[in-house]
Amino acid sequence: MAVEQASTGLAHPSHRAQAEQTLLEFRKSPRALPACRHILKTSPVMEACFQAASTLRDSALRDWSALPNEERTGLRQFCLEILLGSGGDGNNKEPSPASNMPVVLSQLVATLAVMIKRSWLDVDETQLGTGATQADYMANAQAAHAHRSQMLAEAEQAVSQSNTNSARVVGLNLFSAVITEFAPSTASPMHLPWDFHERCRVSLQNDFLKQFFSHGVGVARGAVNSGALSGEDSGICVAALKLMNTALSWDFQFTGQSGGGFGFGLNALPGVGKDSNRASDGLSSDAVKIVPGVSWRESLLTPNAMDWVFEVYGMARETAYSTGNTKVASVTAAGRTSVSNMCALSGDIFPSKQEEINEHTRRCHFGKCATSLNKALRPARVIVDNAQKNNGDSEETMCDGARAIAALAAIHAPGDFFDAGVLDPSSSEKVPLASTLGELTVALLDAGALRVENEGSALDETLRMCMEAWGSLAERSRAGQEVGTYRSDTGGVDPENPFPGQVETSRACASVFDAYLRAGLMAAAAAAHEEDDGQEEEGKAGAAALDERLSLAACVARAAPEESLPLLCAAMEGKKNALAQALATPNTNPSETLEELWWLARVVPHVLCDPFEVSFSFLFSLVCLPIQKTDFYFQNPRASSRSRPIQSPSVRGGAR
Repeated sequence: MAVEQASTGLAHPSHRAQAEQTLLEFRKSPRALPACRHILKTSPVMEACFQAASTLRDSALRDWSALPNEERTGLRQFCLEILLGSGGDGNNKEPSPASNMPVVLSQLVATLAVMIKRSWLDVDETQLGTGATQADYMANAQAAHAHRSQMLAEAEQAVSQSNTNSARVVGLNLFSAVITEFAPSTASPMHLPWDFHERCRVSLQNDFLKQFFSHGVGVARGAVNSGALSGEDSGICVAALKLMNTALSWDFQFTGQSGGGFGFGLNALPGVGKDSNRASDGLSSDAVKIVPGVSWRESLLTPNAMDWVFEVYGMARETAYSTGNTKVASVTAAGRTSVSNMCALSGDIFPSKQEEINEHTRRCHFGKCATSLNKALRPARVIVDNAQKNNGDSEETMCDGARAIAALAAIHAPGDFFDAGVLDPSSSEKVPLASTLGELTVALLDAGALRVENEGSALDETLRMCMEAWGSLAERSRAGQEVGTYRSDTGGVDPENPFPGQVETSRACASVFDAYLRAGLMAAAAAAHEEDDGQEEEGKAGAAALDERLSLAACVARAAPEESLPLLCAAMEGKKNALAQALATPNTNPSETLEELWWLARVVPHVLCDPFEVSFSFLFSLVCLPIQKTDFYFQNPRASSRSRPIQSPSVRGGAR
C-alpha cells in the first residue's frame, strides 16, 4: 500500500519529501477513516499502523459533526478491540498485528481518550428550550451523566471480558489518558470553543475524577496482594499507581480551598490568610500544592485509606535495592511519586482548627509522610554518594525526597518538623524530619553542590529544594512570630509565648547558613582556577540564576540574624586580611581570595535586603570598597574569572 511505503520512506532522506506528501494527502482524504481501520486491522508494518492511529484521531475530530451516533460508538469500540487484541471487527476475532505494537497501542490509547472527550457533550444537559421546568433540567442532567458513564463503562466492560493482565493495564492507561486529555494544560486541540473544554473539565472533576482515583486504589491494592512486589503482576500495580498519581496531579479549581496557613491557626487569625481561596494564596505561594477539597477527605485521610501506599513504597524500595529487579524498581518509582503527591496535600481537605482543635488528622498525615521520607533519605550522606555514582534510583530518591520535604514545609507547621512525637508510632527510629532535612542539606554542600561543575546537576537542584524548604519554615515561623501563639482555648493569640518551632527553626537555619557560607567560600575559591565559570557567556541570565540561589540562602540567614550577620562580618574581615597579606607577599596569587570576596559581596546585600523592596547601594559600596581599591585588582583583570568592578544595585536593577 502507498501508506505503508510512505511510512517506511520517512526514514530515507531521498524518499522523505515524497513520503511526507503522500501522508499529508492521506490525512486530508475524505476516506481516511475506513482506510485507517483497514490498516490497523491488517498491516504488519509498525510505521504504517502508527500513522493510521494518528490519522484516525485527526480524521475523527474533523468529521465528528457529520458522523452518526452509531459510527462514533463504532470508532470507540474499534479502538478498544485493537487495544485489547480481540480482533478488528465483529466477524474476525483474530488479533490484529497492531495489537502487539506498543508504540501503536500508546497512540491508540491517546486517540480513544480524545474520542471520549469529543463525545462527552454529545448529550448536552444545557440544550433546553424556553419554558423548561426544573424537572426537565434534572432529566437532561441525568441523561448526560448516563451517557458519559456509559462510555467509560463500555471500556471497563471490554477489559473485564478480556480477563487478561495486559487488558487491565490497557484499561488503567486509558483512564489515565482520559484525565490527561480533560486537563486544560494537556488537552489536544479540537478547533472547538474554550467553553467546550471548560465544561468537560468541570464535569470530569465533579463527577468522575474521584471514581478514577478510587478505581486505581482498588486495583493497586489487589495487585500488591498478587505479587507486585516480586514483579509478577505484569505491570498492573504500576499502571494503577499511575492512574492515582494522574488524578492527584489534576489542577483542582473552584473547590473553595485555602492553601494558606491552615496548619497552625494562621487562617483563624484576623488579617492572616484572609480571602485566601486558591492553592497559590498565602505563604510560600510558589510551592506545589494539591487541593482536592473536603469531598476527598475520606478517600485520602481516613485511617488505613492510604497507609498502604507508604508501606508499598518502603517495601518496594528495599526489594529493588536488594534484588535489582527492574519490574519492582518501576513499582518503587510509581510509589515514590504517590508519596510525593501525598506530601503536597493542602487546603480544606484537612479539618480546620474549629473542626479539630488538636489538628489530629493533619498531624497524623504529616507523621506518615515524615516517617516515609526519613526511611528513604537516611543516612543522607550515603544517598548523596550513591546519587553521585548513579547507583540505582538514588538520584531520583534524593530529588523527589527533597521536593516532598519542600512541599511539606510550605504547608505544615514548623513545629511539626522538630517534633519526633508526631511520627508514625510504628516507626522504630524517632528522628524529626528537620534532622533529615539538615543532614541532607549539609551532605549536599559537602559533596560540592555549589561548585561550578555541578551547576544544573541533580545535586544543585536538590540543594535548591532543600534551601526552599528551610526558607518556607523560616517564613512561616516569622509569620507566626508576628501574630503570636494561637490559643485554641480562647480563639486568640498570646504574643508573649514563642511560636511552636520558632526557636528550633532559628537555630537550625543558623547552622544551615553556617554550612552554606563555608561551602560557598570553598566553591568560590575553586572557581578561581576555572578558565570560564560560564557566567561571562551567560551574562545577565547567569547573574540572575546566581541571585536566585543566593536569595534562597539569604532567606535562611535572615531567620537567625544574631548568628548569621556575625558570621558574614567575620568572613568578610578574614578575607580582607587574607587579601592584604597576599598582596604584601611577593609571588603570591590572590585569585582565590578575590573570588571569595566577590562571592561575599554578592551574598551580603541579599541577606541585608528583602528582594525587590529596598536598595542599599551605599552599604553595598562599602562592602565592595576593599576589593576595588587593590592595585592587583585593576592591574590584573584576568587574575580571577570575575575580577572586574562590581556595579551597585542601582545599576544592576536592585539587590536581591
